[in-house]
Amino acid sequence: DQPRSRGLGDVYKRQVRDLRQHGIVRGQVLAVLGDYAPGPVALILAALAEGLVVVPVASAPDEARAEMLATAEVLESVRL
Repeated sequence: DQPRSRGLGDVYKRQVRDLRQHGIVRGQVLAVLGDYAPGPVALILAALAEGLVVVPVASAPDEARAEMLATAEVLESVRL
């Protein structure tokens, strides 16, 4: 038997659990910092399902990223 790889659904469930454990609440603005891959996509879907406002931020220079986060009034961010 080969170990079962985790699918997007499994990653999604883990992301929902992690958001809840960290006390991130409905309506809060969450920045997802990372390139487009299954992990960040699962986090975006989980955050939307939990009623969060999501600001996806792909790779960007520090100054540009800081400006984007300030404009969006981001209080929490997750880097993947």
